Amino acid sequence: MVVFLSLAWGSGKPLLRLRSILFVVMLTVLMLPLGSIYFFRIYENSLVRQTEQELIAQAAVLAATFRQNVRSLTHAQKPYGRLLTTAPAALPMYKPVPPILSLINPILAKTS
Repeated sequence: MVVFLSLAWGSGKPLLRLRSILFVVMLTVLMLPLGSIYFFRIYENSLVRQTEQELIAQAAVLAATFRQNVRSLTHAQKPYGRLLTTAPAALPMYKPVPPILSLINPILAKTS
C-alpha cells in the first residue's frame, strides 16, 4: 500500500498523512486555550495595576479635598493646629507612590 498520497496533478510530491494533519490541527486547538490563559494572565495583571493607580489617585484627591475643607472651616480667631514659620522639608512619605501590586509576584512572597 502506498504510504503517501500523490497530488492529483502528477507532480510527484508526497502529501502529509491524514493522521499528521489531524495531529497538527489538534495541537493547534490545544494551544489556543493555553495561549489565551497566558494572555489573560498578563491582561489581569495590567488591570490590577491600573486599579491600584486609580485608588492612589483617588486617595490623593480625597486628602486634598479634606485638607481644603478643614482650612475653610477654621476661623481666624481659632487657628487649627500650630503655625509654621517656614515650610517643612519634604518627607519621604509624601513622595508619589507607584503601583507595585503584581499577580506574577505574589504579595505574600517570602523575602530573604
